[in-house]
Amino acid sequence: MERREGNPSTADFQKADELVREYLIFRGFLKTLNVFGIERKNDKVKGVQPDRIVEQFQSYITNFDPLNLIDLWKYMEAQFFSRLDARFVKTARKLEQSLKRLYVVNCVQTGNFGKCKEFFEIFAEELSADDEWRSWFMLPFLRNTELPPEFEPYFQKQWQEIFIVSIHNFISMVLANVPLPQIVQFDKLKRENASLLSTTEAQQRELYSLHNSLNQYKKKCQSLIDRGAVAAKSSSRRSLYSSDSCSSKASLLCMKPPDERDEATGEDYGCRLIREYKGHRDPIQGVRFSADGTLLAACTRDKVKIFNAGLDDLPGQPTGSVVTFDCMMEINCMEWNGINVHINKRLLTGHTNPTGGHGCIKVWSPDRPKCVGEISNEHIQQRVAAITVNPSGTICIIASDNPQYLAECSLIALNLKHQKVDTIFEVVSDGGTHRSATVQTMEFNHNGSCFVTGADDGQVRMYDVKQRSPLMSWQAHPRSVDCVHWKHDETSLFTVGNDHVITEWSIHKAGQVLNTFQLANCLVPSVIGRSDAVEYNGGWLDILGSNARRTKYLLSHDFSFSPNGGHLVVTPPSLVYQGVDSRDAHTDICFLPVQESLMSSVHWHPTHNLVFAGAPMNGTSVMFFQLDPP
Repeated sequence: MERREGNPSTADFQKADELVREYLIFRGFLKTLNVFGIERKNDKVKGVQPDRIVEQFQSYITNFDPLNLIDLWKYMEAQFFSRLDARFVKTARKLEQSLKRLYVVNCVQTGNFGKCKEFFEIFAEELSADDEWRSWFMLPFLRNTELPPEFEPYFQKQWQEIFIVSIHNFISMVLANVPLPQIVQFDKLKRENASLLSTTEAQQRELYSLHNSLNQYKKKCQSLIDRGAVAAKSSSRRSLYSSDSCSSKASLLCMKPPDERDEATGEDYGCRLIREYKGHRDPIQGVRFSADGTLLAACTRDKVKIFNAGLDDLPGQPTGSVVTFDCMMEINCMEWNGINVHINKRLLTGHTNPTGGHGCIKVWSPDRPKCVGEISNEHIQQRVAAITVNPSGTICIIASDNPQYLAECSLIALNLKHQKVDTIFEVVSDGGTHRSATVQTMEFNHNGSCFVTGADDGQVRMYDVKQRSPLMSWQAHPRSVDCVHWKHDETSLFTVGNDHVITEWSIHKAGQVLNTFQLANCLVPSVIGRSDAVEYNGGWLDILGSNARRTKYLLSHDFSFSPNGGHLVVTPPSLVYQGVDSRDAHTDICFLPVQESLMSSVHWHPTHNLVFAGAPMNGTSVMFFQLDPP
């Protein structure tokens, strides 16, 4: 049997467990995930570490627990000892006998003769057949002063210490020889590959540096040769020498490596405005592309306009408004009916009931100017705060609350086909105010098996659609979570709060921060003091809309990923970041080219480098921007 260099560490097994958890979450095997978590807590071999296994044996002995003591040994025998060569079987047998004797000796030394007698009663049938154990049956009835000489070695501290060292060495030897699953060695192989890759890249950089140095040396030599040749000419051609010298210097400047030329010219990403609509009379509150990118919706306080994207001629250049819906009620949120739905598209809008009754969700079709459906029931509170639809368009999660009674908050899963409530989720109360948390943002994962929420208590919670309580939760921001999105590969989550911080979170360990960065210029100074922004207090803007009507507008963050997940646009401050698909520091590369950096909502086109943004002030525009690479 081939021997490894050493036993795997606890970190190796923890990494393997995390890989299994990641796979189960990705596949949506949530029941298996729960069982896996329970069995991890009841791990008998304590991460397959010899020190912890021996400590567990000693714990069972000192706590007088013979059943678990022998059960652990039998488990080790079945899982590990049985795979060893035949020559080790005798050693394992002797260690098992000594382990039982150590238990009996501990009972006698501590004066617990009742436990000693109980041990022999439990294992009487097994031990009575062994001649080496027959004399041990008298020990429960003797006292320390009456022990026969044959037992004295076992009651000495030296024998007990030697036995503990022996069993530890034996288990270490076993674990060093037993073949381990490939998944346990995965992280080690990954580290080795990363080290080899790092070494290769360092050597390539060194080679490139040497190559550049050689080229520079050749250029200097050629320059000296040229100058020497020119100096040897007659004085009548000195003017020509001067001209040649300048030409030579210019050519040397043009021969800089591409990286240096780009730095010198300052080439960078650009973002240009390609179309603007000013048809709305009131502040824009939200914008959303349909799943296929052919339609886009923009809503104000009580109206929705749907535009045709028109990508045939010029990408992202809309051809005009398709239809306008007058909702006759305050709009709080909107969502298209599933990312996998490309026909029979429907737009869902969440509303507040002005009379104090139950809020509702209205369903709109781009082909019809009227509402085609309305959803309301006793589980929906006065204000529908957020909605999200699973990819297939069959399940809608509805978050609602009562603005006057903050304790009345609800979160339900509704079957859109039958308009029947499937699950009523627990909305965990925060301890500070003794009220339910109001969910403000939500999003499903790729297969619709679970979803995440962000609430006004700063908590992020992950739910299974068929379970009432959250799978996990953690404090993401000090106060409100404005927006939450899955990363494109769904290995992590991104959130932004009213603390103006974007954070990337692990979905495998609740509360583990993978990356974070502070948003710059979150409040544009030009906003304060404008004639249409008459008040700014605690995140609220009081905006003068059409017909001199003032609208109280909550200034909150919104962000959206590019199709490949490598870029992120966020507002405020209407800024595009790159590098969000890696663990490196994120870099802001350009502002959206508008006079007011304050935009109310942004959404990236699902297939093109196009950003759709809505402005809440001064013209209430819907704007389309294109990101141009350098």
